[in-house]
Amino acid sequence: MSDEGQMVTLGDQLRGWLPVRRPAVLRGPAERRLTRRLARAYRPDDPPAARRRGNGLADVLVLQLDQPGRGGVVLKHAHSAPAAAALAREWEVLTRLRHDERLGAWRHLIPVPLDRRLDAPLPLITQSLLPGRDAEAVLSDADPDTVDRVARLALSTLAVFGRASVRPEPSAGRTKAWVTEPLAVVRDRVPWCRAGANAAGLTAVGERLAAYLDGRTLAVGWAHGDYHPGNLLLDERSSRVTGVIDWGEGREDGPVAVDACTFVLMLRCLRTGAALGPLVASILRAGALTPDDATLLASARPPGSDGGADPESMLLAWLWHVAANVSKSPRYGRSRIWYRRAVAPVLAEAVRWPGR
Repeated sequence: MSDEGQMVTLGDQLRGWLPVRRPAVLRGPAERRLTRRLARAYRPDDPPAARRRGNGLADVLVLQLDQPGRGGVVLKHAHSAPAAAALAREWEVLTRLRHDERLGAWRHLIPVPLDRRLDAPLPLITQSLLPGRDAEAVLSDADPDTVDRVARLALSTLAVFGRASVRPEPSAGRTKAWVTEPLAVVRDRVPWCRAGANAAGLTAVGERLAAYLDGRTLAVGWAHGDYHPGNLLLDERSSRVTGVIDWGEGREDGPVAVDACTFVLMLRCLRTGAALGPLVASILRAGALTPDDATLLASARPPGSDGGADPESMLLAWLWHVAANVSKSPRYGRSRIWYRRAVAPVLAEAVRWPGR
């Protein structure tokens, strides 16, 4: 029995205190050997220089392969079966995006899928290397004016993408895909969500989102599913978006407002140091967004939609983010530290809602 009053196994409790990411001192030597093996597997006759990209929090190792005269390539290697499934989804989404004529010039911001070897001893996919700097690195120490300018640039770029495929549709019949299935993923893969007050909180989240969607018209179209600063690339002057990466959570029939909500939430976490769970819980408790966030989201609202700048849209973005993390790597779901920072505060708030 955990201190939340939930039935969890002893193994769950012990693994719960492990970090989501292994310390660099432990993963470094093995990761360097794996990097060399992947470079040789990619091009046995002339292995390219390879270096890691990103923070590697999921069970995916992302490498940049530098090939003089041939251009750069991004290689993604899956460490686990869930990660391999995530790479298969990303390959499928990228392929569909590249063939979607409605997106026009926006497709230049999307990586080109190059090679897929998910049945190989070292499962991997490769895609084109897009130019630009990580927007998260730019925003982490930027002045407020720069943050506001880049945020509006990111959301306006997103709005152009949304308009290319969006259509206003009743949300009736979409609760299963948008709410019920992500909730089931969280309940299945996070042991502290299976019983007791936290399970009740998860049920309350589902009920609130189902009630919110009932009878509502939303803008439906291509949704990235994880549109945060770390997945955006900017030019050297931070005046133009040069790429949008990591499309494993993309879907053609999503509520497009979720992407703008995800960006605003993650931007606030980045700038304030707040954890996601307390931030979302505070929005739900207040029953409204901050004026600055509401203004940002209102400016990015797609045509034909009555959702976006409201607590329920933020809650849906939170649910998608949590479900995506635990789907890509079991280390999230079994981490008590991550759970307390990202999930528990929202569930604790949910059990206080009227009728619970």
